[in-house]
Amino acid sequence: MSDINNALNASGNLKLDAQAKKIIANRKFLARILKQYVPEFADISYEDIRDKYIESKIYISEVEVERDRTNPSQEAADVKGNVVSDTIDGIMNEDVTATEGKVTYDVLFKVKCPGKEGRFIEFYVNVEAQAKYNPGYPLETRAIYYAARRFASQFKHISKMTDYGKLEKAYSIWLVMGDTVPKKVSGTVSYYHITKDDVVGRFDQDADIYDKISAIMIRFDEDSEIEDPYLKALQTIFRLKSTKEEKTAAFESQGIELDAELKEEVDDMCNYGSYVAESSRREGHREMITGVIDILREQGFSDRDIAEKLKTKFNLDEKEVDEYLCVKA
Repeated sequence: MSDINNALNASGNLKLDAQAKKIIANRKFLARILKQYVPEFADISYEDIRDKYIESKIYISEVEVERDRTNPSQEAADVKGNVVSDTIDGIMNEDVTATEGKVTYDVLFKVKCPGKEGRFIEFYVNVEAQAKYNPGYPLETRAIYYAARRFASQFKHISKMTDYGKLEKAYSIWLVMGDTVPKKVSGTVSYYHITKDDVVGRFDQDADIYDKISAIMIRFDEDSEIEDPYLKALQTIFRLKSTKEEKTAAFESQGIELDAELKEEVDDMCNYGSYVAESSRREGHREMITGVIDILREQGFSDRDIAEKLKTKFNLDEKEVDEYLCVKA
């Protein structure tokens, strides 16, 4: 059976892609990702990240926003940080320029976290679900590009008066999943960021000044044994053959309570997984019948004799037999 991104047909692929985006755009899910892998949140509780530090609007890729328009998050965010919805509708999840083309983010939102001297640090986070491990180029390079594009797009215009110190950090976090992920890299997480090496002498400087673009790659396949409990939970949540009970248990194991909205998304993924499994079974059945037709024809059986055998062996009606024989004619 094909992986999560190649599930039998293009329309089904788009359907599953939309379902996965709804899950990764859920505030509770995102809070756990931030807690688990973003260094700035290492010492902050999951509950505080979920309730206080993710902005009230989270944007998903169905919304198209031009780069040169005012950032809607600055207008729509609740200044008190109150949670309005568990689904984040986004910021500017599409960057468009005349010379650079268009970038659409799966999920894009803004966060804040406590910094030094009582100040809050704000930065952007992009989260992507990707089921093709090797699309012809390194995904790590694409992730860095996405973060760099978000970082650079913060200024609409550049002039001699531009204050570059106001630029905020940008993260691009990728969940790379499915059958195309090699077993040797499944169950791994890598953090890419900017570091400073002094060439002559030593210069002490706060990393917040230069470490402004980061990428995190989270990799898991369909069925490898993964020891890390959080990665194991992610594998179960996004695995097509996981049952509703298994997915629910995976969420709960990470302290994520399934509300009505999240339960609906889990149901949709389970229903689609069942559809893919049934479609795969039917496809295998079809291939078996066409293979039998090939063998019988090679042995010299007439189409009339083959038709009778197919009816008896596979319980096919006249129309179904005719369709198989016409396809193989």
